[in-house]
Amino acid sequence: MDQNEALKLLKKSESRFNEHYKDKPIDLSFTDMSGMKIKKAVLVNANMTGADLTKTQFIRCDLTGANLSNTHLNKTRFELSTMERIKIIKTELNKAHFRISSIKESDMHESVFNECEFYKINIGQSNLNKTIFNKGYFYKSEVQGCGIREGSMTEIVINDTNFMDSDLTDSRVQGEIMESSHFGGAILVRADFLNTACYCPTPFAFCL
Repeated sequence: MDQNEALKLLKKSESRFNEHYKDKPIDLSFTDMSGMKIKKAVLVNANMTGADLTKTQFIRCDLTGANLSNTHLNKTRFELSTMERIKIIKTELNKAHFRISSIKESDMHESVFNECEFYKINIGQSNLNKTIFNKGYFYKSEVQGCGIREGSMTEIVINDTNFMDSDLTDSRVQGEIMESSHFGGAILVRADFLNTACYCPTPFAFCL
């Protein structure tokens, strides 16, 4: 099946799609998946580069190892999904929502996240070097052991989220750090927290 046939089958029935593509390569690159509501689809190692995922919803999907680089991720929603070892490299995301999902060991370096939400997300051990987060929100999430070198977080809200053991060398964090957020063990060489407000129960120095 080519990309168009794969997309037709996915639109028709996720269960039939899963059955047909079990242990087979999945190529959905440069397809128009905008506005789709995809439930329980197995998209392991899927190639979705260049696809239009505007307002697409992935619910209880398995996207382990999928490549979403250079996709159109505008108001895209990922919920209750497995997204470990995915690639979203040098890609701009606008108002995307990541909720109650695992994105561990993923590569998202040099991507731009505009007004994106991370709620109950585990993004540990991921490559976030040179990423930009504008007006984003992290709540009850784990961002531990990540590379976030030369990154930028502006007007960001970090609430009950851990950045422990992450490398923020030469990064800038500007916004609000709230409640039980921790940076213990993080590498903060030349990291800029100027103009960052901390509302943790303990003084900001102890959060670090």
